[in-house]
Amino acid sequence: MQTASLTVDVDALRGIGVKAGAVATALRNATTAAESRLAVPIQFGSTAAKATQVAAKAWLDDLRRLAGDVATFGTGLTNAARDYQSEDQASAEQLSQVPR
Repeated sequence: MQTASLTVDVDALRGIGVKAGAVATALRNATTAAESRLAVPIQFGSTAAKATQVAAKAWLDDLRRLAGDVATFGTGLTNAARDYQSEDQASAEQLSQVPR
């Protein structure tokens, strides 16, 4: 019976995690830059202006949440790469101590 083999590209995993972190930063920066430009200023009696304020807040909340989710994803990938590499090295050290 053939045993299953698992190969993890730690560098790729770490790299994707770093890139995801950069995307999260870009999303946060874009959100901050857009904050004052998404809605028209409040005008007395303007239902449309009020609606744009509500929509802008919802959109910004969603962008902030997305940026947080992408950052968490990136951190998870880089942590997984670190943990996998650490466990792999620990296992290799244990195997090297097995008498032959």
